[in-house]
Amino acid sequence: VRSENGASNTVLDAGYVPGRRVAELTATATNAVLDGFTLQRGGGNAEMMGGGILLLAGTVQNCVIQSNDVMREPKGAGICMSGGTVSNCTIRANKHSGYYFGGGGIYMTGGLVTRSTIADNMEAFVYEFGSGGGGGIHTYGGIVDRCVIAHNRSYSLGAGIHAEGTAVIRNCLLLGNEALA
Repeated sequence: VRSENGASNTVLDAGYVPGRRVAELTATATNAVLDGFTLQRGGGNAEMMGGGILLLAGTVQNCVIQSNDVMREPKGAGICMSGGTVSNCTIRANKHSGYYFGGGGIYMTGGLVTRSTIADNMEAFVYEFGSGGGGGIHTYGGIVDRCVIAHNRSYSLGAGIHAEGTAVIRNCLLLGNEALA
């Protein structure tokens, strides 16, 4: 699906309705493309994975993913991904307020994020135990390549990136990320 007028003029808005995700590309959507949209106000502060996008396969490109909000144990307020590609996107102003996992902007266990900006996202829970964090990105696997990761905040681990497992981070610029705890 491609927008005719680009992300600044084509907005998909979930209206902060609890439990409503903006978009989902499933494991069978290997050739699916979401191109040129703003995806916003998903999650509604509900307990779910990927308030903006749940990405299991396919490609999200030239999109803005902003102002999504999830809470408790879910993963990735902006994007939760285990596969697929995010390319030339802006992921900004998303908030995860949870007990575990994290990823204000992106939570990923696989896939590729490339040539994108991940900025002004927040992981807003102080972890006393378990694993969490990643104001910008929380990754257990996959590749983050040629991205700008800037001005993200976390009350836990890794304000810009919290990387574990088999995650690969390469050729990225990290700038002005802030751990608040």
